[in-house]
Amino acid sequence: MQRIEKTILLPVLVVFLAVMAVVGISFFMSLNSNQKELDAAAAEYGESTRNVIRDRLNIFEETLHAGLGLFAGNQAVNKDQFNQFINTSAVLERYPGAQSVAYAKVVPRDQLGTFQDSLRTTLNPTFTVYPEGSRDVYAPVVFIEPQSDSNKKIVGFDAYSESVRQKALIRARDSGKVTVTEVVQSLFDTTPEGRAFVMYAPQYKTGMPISTTEERQAAIEGYLYAGFRISRFMESVLPADGDDNGRAAFKVSIGGEDQEFYKAKNYDQIISGGHISKTTDLNVGNNTLRFTVVRQSAGLFSSGDSQPLAILIFGLVAAILISGAVWLILRGKANELLLEQERGINEAKDNLLSLASHQLRTPATGVKQYLGMILQGFAGDVDPHQRQLIEKAYASNERQLKTINDVLYMARLGSGRIILSKSTFLIRDLLQDIVRELDNEATARHHKITVKVPKRKKEFYGDAHMVRMAIENLITNAIKYTRDNGKITIQLSYTKDEIRISVKDNGIGIDKSQQDRLFEQFERIDNDLSIAVGGSGIGLYVVRNIAGMHDGHVEVESELDNGSTFTIVLPATAK
Repeated sequence: MQRIEKTILLPVLVVFLAVMAVVGISFFMSLNSNQKELDAAAAEYGESTRNVIRDRLNIFEETLHAGLGLFAGNQAVNKDQFNQFINTSAVLERYPGAQSVAYAKVVPRDQLGTFQDSLRTTLNPTFTVYPEGSRDVYAPVVFIEPQSDSNKKIVGFDAYSESVRQKALIRARDSGKVTVTEVVQSLFDTTPEGRAFVMYAPQYKTGMPISTTEERQAAIEGYLYAGFRISRFMESVLPADGDDNGRAAFKVSIGGEDQEFYKAKNYDQIISGGHISKTTDLNVGNNTLRFTVVRQSAGLFSSGDSQPLAILIFGLVAAILISGAVWLILRGKANELLLEQERGINEAKDNLLSLASHQLRTPATGVKQYLGMILQGFAGDVDPHQRQLIEKAYASNERQLKTINDVLYMARLGSGRIILSKSTFLIRDLLQDIVRELDNEATARHHKITVKVPKRKKEFYGDAHMVRMAIENLITNAIKYTRDNGKITIQLSYTKDEIRISVKDNGIGIDKSQQDRLFEQFERIDNDLSIAVGGSGIGLYVVRNIAGMHDGHVEVESELDNGSTFTIVLPATAK
């Protein structure tokens, strides 16, 4: 008995390692798939973040342009008219985030005294330009909305007195375009909540030319602007804690990468662990906002990414069960090998393959039934996350059953134990039935399947089940090895001597130097889809043998990157 156990140890170990190799490939493919999904989600989240902020800033930019129209049509706009304009547009109520909309007048130093006296008469007896200091040009705030207590204090503030604001004013004046400042501090709030930015729109004197920078410098009369507290503005358009239950967050920098504009509350937490990041820029107001989106990386134990772990656990259990089944089968047959070594070795090999396939199909079929019962609610309600995992396990089990069936037929073919059950049937009806069954697989990949059959009916005498299996293998390969949104054409044609079933796709194709390998057992041609779609390398071997058993053959026409056409050719004369 000890000798028998040593004899079967190696094949059992090989089976275990082979199954674990498949599990390992599936595991890493799942991790890679999750990572790609996260990459796409991060890019989409960054794009949506950028677009929402861009749209909100565009609204205020349009409001400032509308205000410039008010000043262009009326050289003596007063406080009430400015108030009416802001209230009519209702921009502050409809689009939260702006602290104020205001107008600042450009005043040369030699006109400052006259200007202050005029506004003390027409606007406010205590009007004063501040902070004090001798400057060539002043840009004091004249009108501001809304008229809150904090905003009233801003009236008279000279934006030219502060370097960041002055830089933006000059850029707006010289370019003639709306300009956004870098980060500034609110005048009466020195806390982090007081960090702000300002959007300036230059107003020029009516009738003066503004084609060149020099002309714009000479014609500048004032500025309409909107002031924003950064935290209030960002949180009015986007959630502060990122998205997807806090698994994604973003940071915004302005004027390049160095100056932090805004950062979501969970940003530091995410970048402290495994993460991916995507960066995109938004040019707004003569400045650049850089958006950096970070998202937790896919991992074995990452929250919400349990599919790789499920594959690993399920695969390990399956490997143990399969190896155990093989061990029991080999152990039972090993006694026969001792009695008839030469004849027994060859005979047992084929028998074991067939029996192993049967033994594997039985627990896999049971797993399919149990998963189906759970999905149908026999064990109670399942939440969406559980349903998603069970559906993935169900799909994986379906693929496993197909592989087991392929192995079973391959074993039976190799041992010559398949006996055809022939009858007369219509291949046309069989073909249309197969296409209907595979419609979901094709739809999932957005493929368009076209079926061309002759109007004339022609009966064929053969094994309908085996012919169905061969056609299914060809159509399934076309679906798998054609990139999304592909075209697959299935054509049935008759001649006097032949019945031809062709499956044509516009998929990845096969290099002519590798086409001789197509119909060998366990042979798979390496390409950029072979790992992703999976497979056993048995399907075409089965197709060729089924065609041969019906006195037919298989033809292939393919060119790399130009699709493939596989044709089953059967004799038209019934035998």
